[in-house]
Amino acid sequence: MPQNIDSGVQLLVEGNDQRNFFEAFIDHLSLKNIQVRNYGGVNDLRRFGSNPAVSVFILPDNQSEGMLETLLCRTLAANPLDRCIDDFFECVKSSTGESLRRPDKARAHAYIATQCDPHVSVGVATQRGYWHLDHTVFDGVRNFLRSL
Repeated sequence: MPQNIDSGVQLLVEGNDQRNFFEAFIDHLSLKNIQVRNYGGVNDLRRFGSNPAVSVFILPDNQSEGMLETLLCRTLAANPLDRCIDDFFECVKSSTGESLRRPDKARAHAYIATQCDPHVSVGVATQRGYWHLDHTVFDGVRNFLRSL
């Protein structure tokens, strides 16, 4: 179902996790007039008009390869649970003989599993305050959103 355009600033994201994350982050920053929309996929971008002003930020930090979970996992570096998550995945690797194919996604979900409501997605986890949004790893995203 098409979503009405309710703001002059449209933040187009790929997926509901990203939509939930950015809605929570925008709310955390008390920014107004930014509407977050899940555009679907790259091929669906054509339906959003021919000549809008465009700014782009590619997760995790506009420089490195990765995804939303890559950015979120960077917040765990000083968290004591990070070592527990490392130990868990070392145990998995020694038991199965295989490394994780998507380690950041797995690590993010392992962290969520330690929280009071462990069955949520990373986007909903952001809305529920599971990630420390004032962390410096979010500086790039924070600056990008404020520039809109």
